[in-house]
Amino acid sequence: MSGAARTKSIALWSAIGGAIASLGPLLSGALLEHFAWGSVFFVTLPLAALALLMAWRLVPAHVNETTEPVDNPGGILSILLIAALVLGINIAPVPGKGALAIGYSTLDSGLAILPAAALMVVVAPRSAKLVEARGARFTLLIGYVFCVLGFLTMLLLWKDGTPTGRSASATP
Repeated sequence: MSGAARTKSIALWSAIGGAIASLGPLLSGALLEHFAWGSVFFVTLPLAALALLMAWRLVPAHVNETTEPVDNPGGILSILLIAALVLGINIAPVPGKGALAIGYSTLDSGLAILPAAALMVVVAPRSAKLVEARGARFTLLIGYVFCVLGFLTMLLLWKDGTPTGRSASATP
């Protein structure tokens, strides 16, 4: 598969991935409202086992392999950056409060992710057309611009004591 069909497949995969990824925090939040923290693994482990089984059976072992060298420095850099992100997420929350530090229950934290996931589902298929028209670099840059705008919005509108993220002037 190549060209437009490949681009559309990747866009579909992104949309489905975004939708399913939003279910993790939502289901975990619901479980944490009623059960101990270990209960979240009852959702994760069966899904991981299913994904491994499907990959084993459906993903071909060899497809269009080349003799190009593996990008080991890039792989190592990816591991280090992801490790830094995970450590930052684990260290950053207020000790003993987690998501409750900003006024969200665990379920509310999962619900807060749903708008972003919904937009990903809507935008991902359209991104295939943008890649075809303008190229992957332009499309990625547009995505990064929207991420930065989202973070700037949170930075400028978030006030302490307002768990919904509304500015103090918009709070009744």
